[in-house]
Amino acid sequence: MGLEPVIVVIQRGGVFGRPAKLSTENVPEIRKLLRTDMPIEDIASRMGVERQTLTRFIKQRQLCNLTDRRNFILLQKSLARADEKAGLR
Repeated sequence: MGLEPVIVVIQRGGVFGRPAKLSTENVPEIRKLLRTDMPIEDIASRMGVERQTLTRFIKQRQLCNLTDRRNFILLQKSLARADEKAGLR
């Protein structure tokens, strides 16, 4: 048998493997959600995928630097707690 059938399918434009759960159509919504302080796990759940799938998708398409995003969110929360202690909120 060999690879001949596979080559023929590829030449005809066929695709192998599982269908993708995320596509370029999802990029605007993912970007919008990444701008919030919503945890990655919650964004993944909303998109109907696992956290690992979403983080791989984000990294492959360079939608966001997840480390910078996490550090920014932590900084915001820390500043909000400091404001509460000082009675500013």
